[in-house]
Amino acid sequence: MSHFRYSLRLLLGTGRKAAPAFVPLLALLAAFTGCAKREAAVSDTVRFGHPSNPAGTTEWAIYRNILQPELATVGINHIVDYPSAAGPQLNEAFAARTLDVFSTGDTPALIGKASGLRYRLIDIDVTHTNNSLYVRQDGPKSVADLVGKKVPVSQGTNAMHYVYGVLTEAGILDKVQIISLDSGGIETALQRGDIDAASSQTPEVMEAKGYRIIDRASDHQGLYGNIPVVAGEDFLDQHPGFVAAWNRARAKAIVDMQAHPDEYYAWLAKIAKFPPELLPQTYPISSYNPEPITPQAVEELGSLQQFLVDQQIVRHPVPVTDWIADEARPALAAGTAAQAQAQVQVQTPSPTAP
Repeated sequence: MSHFRYSLRLLLGTGRKAAPAFVPLLALLAAFTGCAKREAAVSDTVRFGHPSNPAGTTEWAIYRNILQPELATVGINHIVDYPSAAGPQLNEAFAARTLDVFSTGDTPALIGKASGLRYRLIDIDVTHTNNSLYVRQDGPKSVADLVGKKVPVSQGTNAMHYVYGVLTEAGILDKVQIISLDSGGIETALQRGDIDAASSQTPEVMEAKGYRIIDRASDHQGLYGNIPVVAGEDFLDQHPGFVAAWNRARAKAIVDMQAHPDEYYAWLAKIAKFPPELLPQTYPISSYNPEPITPQAVEELGSLQQFLVDQQIVRHPVPVTDWIADEARPALAAGTAAQAQAQVQVQTPSPTAP
């Protein structure tokens, strides 16, 4: 499979109220509004985007040849894989009409939808991602010690909700210097002392590197992250049955992970480039729910959206229940998941290197 990387401007803000951060996305939306309604030839290809470190079910389903035959039933014969760096970049790529489907953090998904992106929620691939705050060994001892300190936040990313939530809960949000910083430079900045703490979705890995964890999302109520998968409305209109086929494959992939955990983690060790012994803790198979979208996930997304409204980051929210794809709605999708799980023996031809 061909892999393509692209460089798109990251949507980063310069202040706590992040409305200016989304000007590039809004500009793209305006630029492409005129062509959004044009009739396009029905394609037999799906262009799938995801963060550059793929830990979800889709890459495994592709590797094990589970997704391909399911998509073939709805006329999709080719999958093009687009790795990116973060959710805001994926939103921009979708606005530029270079993606059909992508997985992203819950915060960028909600921001993109509220900004006018025409996509629908087709599944929540990962639930309860455990963001954390890490520091140098000689750094702050607790969240309370961050008063007057510098903490980087990439506006519009999954970690933003966690960091703002933790600081708000501690009553010190207005006493911490929130700065914007490219995720690629965070560790270097921490080592130099330019910042005092940073967030990570892989606390076990950061501890193995010698950092100290001073807080985790699991220490709080409602600060876990989720990883939604969204698909363009035009694409779904052109490919009836796509959502059901996608989620059948996803449910089968989870069954396959559960049946072959050693193979899954050996594969993931090559993809994620993390210490193999840390992978079961960092990416537990239990975080993949066979049901595409649970009522709890809908509630959590709604709670996060209210947070974004309160922070004046989202000004025109779209109720989560309004943009769930019909075939992914909890009551309808549960049968798809149960059906796929009932197939105890999943037919998986010999995998090919991704």
